[in-house]
Amino acid sequence: MRNSLTPKSPKKYNRRLTKFVCRNKLRGAVIVEMAVCLPLMLMVVFGCIEANTGIFRGQTLTSAAHEGALIGLKRNSTVEEITNRVETIMSARGVDKYELNIETFGTAFEQLESGDQFRIELSTELNNSYITARTVEAAVTALRP
Repeated sequence: MRNSLTPKSPKKYNRRLTKFVCRNKLRGAVIVEMAVCLPLMLMVVFGCIEANTGIFRGQTLTSAAHEGALIGLKRNSTVEEITNRVETIMSARGVDKYELNIETFGTAFEQLESGDQFRIELSTELNNSYITARTVEAAVTALRP
């Protein structure tokens, strides 16, 4: 009879020990791979978020500038109506700080005649940027009907 404290077979004991050592080596390799790959993966994820934020903000400015231009194309429209429409769109999209410039090329907006052009320019700064603060701009030029 064998004692329960002695190993049954030295070969089986060595196999178990070898499997245990190999598993520890694999765990170490996985940790090293994770330490190398995780920062790269995080950079890609945050880069995608950054790019999408900029694209969304640019689309918001373009949309607001177009809506302002549509208001400006109506007869007897005023600068206040354009400003109110742009402000409504920008606040709906969560943009609080922006600059609106309505350029009429030397003539007051209310005195523009048919065929005269006006330009609506919007700009804002991306201040929640992970990399650096950037300015996003959009502009629309339209002819008065």
